[in-house]
Amino acid sequence: MKKGYHGLVKVIYLLSVLIGIILVILCPNKVISQGITIKVGEIQWLRKPLKAGDIGVVKIGVVYLGEKQVLGASIKLMPRTEYVKVISEEKRVSLWRPGEIKFFDFTLEVLKIPLEFEAKVIVEWEKEAETGVRGLEIISVKRHLEEFVIFNVTPEALVEINIKPSRLILNNINKINIIIHNNSSDHLRSLRIILLPQGLTFLDTPVPFTIFIERMEPREKRNYSLLVVPTNPMPVTSFKVSYITSDGSLVTRDFSKSLYACTSGIIKAVFNPSTVIAGAEQEIFLEVVNNGDLEIKEAVLTIIPSPGSQILINNYLIKIGDIKPLEVIRKPLRVIVPLTTVSSQVFNYEITYRTTNDIVEVTKGALSLNILAFPEVKVSSIDMVPSTPLLNTTLTISVGLFNTGSTSANNLNVSIVTPPDIEVIRRSYVFLGTLAPQSPVSVAFSIIPHSTGSHNITVNITYTDLYGGQHIKSRVIKLNVFPQE
Repeated sequence: MKKGYHGLVKVIYLLSVLIGIILVILCPNKVISQGITIKVGEIQWLRKPLKAGDIGVVKIGVVYLGEKQVLGASIKLMPRTEYVKVISEEKRVSLWRPGEIKFFDFTLEVLKIPLEFEAKVIVEWEKEAETGVRGLEIISVKRHLEEFVIFNVTPEALVEINIKPSRLILNNINKINIIIHNNSSDHLRSLRIILLPQGLTFLDTPVPFTIFIERMEPREKRNYSLLVVPTNPMPVTSFKVSYITSDGSLVTRDFSKSLYACTSGIIKAVFNPSTVIAGAEQEIFLEVVNNGDLEIKEAVLTIIPSPGSQILINNYLIKIGDIKPLEVIRKPLRVIVPLTTVSSQVFNYEITYRTTNDIVEVTKGALSLNILAFPEVKVSSIDMVPSTPLLNTTLTISVGLFNTGSTSANNLNVSIVTPPDIEVIRRSYVFLGTLAPQSPVSVAFSIIPHSTGSHNITVNITYTDLYGGQHIKSRVIKLNVFPQE
């Protein structure tokens, strides 16, 4: 009996040795030990991914259960899905005591949301320490421990609130729309939004104004209309938002939205081009632009000329029609500007239109038209004494000039250029200075022709205008010289 018992013990021993050899062959760098384990005790998202491709940070608490102290352990996180990538490097722990919990932060790139995935927490070390008779003893041993955990990534519930339009008319009744958007794939419950206006008066609405939505589906939008009167150029609306997510979490947010209120309305008109030439009929365009966020209906513009204005416009009542936000409407006009009109002229205008909530508004403004006026010096006459040019006889040429423009010709200079066989007596140019508009002047030159036949004499006229621009004109005089009898 004793011999049989010893034989059984020997067989069990040989089998355990054989199993150990097999494990060493299959896992030469890993030792699986009984009684040494790790447990993941806590998982917390420090930064939750909001959408596919976003980066998240997860905090993991790991407990080491063993008898000896661990030296120089490494911790890795290996997701078992292609939709999650670990960006951070492996973590290191210099000393880990039995029963101690360590926390590690891992940065993940999540390529798909929502997503539930499994990941493996791997802890490895090669040295352990224990207290012996001679103090702390270091033991070299390779350990490889694994623990599987489940991660659940759900999109964060995002509630977006917008106010349209964002540009209002000061001290007037305006209709605004509060647009609430559940911009997530999670449904919300018990959504409560409290509005507190500053510089904005709510009409027929209690203050603070509360919006309550019992349930809001993913991607759902809600629209609430209010009539308001802005009393400040920069009114502000504060929002206090609270709701319950699908996992029972309470989310609260406080934020503000700023609006803009202008005094002259949101529609403007200008002349384009705004510069015309005096003494001519020209085509210009009346441009009307809607600078607001909402469409304007049935706009009509009336041009009101200034008292005593001599500028004529072919149409003073222009139908503009409907104008979309930021749209520009162009209407052609014919303008006649008298020759004597200078400087700029101002035309007042009124635009009557309907808003989207059928409120009739009137916007007033001014149109400016700049008038450019130039001098125009022309040769009005040419006289010669004697009337028949003779060889080697003094000939006087008188050139008459007239400024037909509406402004003065400055730095007026008249000169003549003759061929070599015609002699100029005394001077070849005359500086006249300033020639007033609608004024004549005459200048004379004396010459002696020394050859008979046909000759060309050029008269050059130069002057500057009111804006400093230089003007150059030329006139050719044909001269037939006859011999003396």
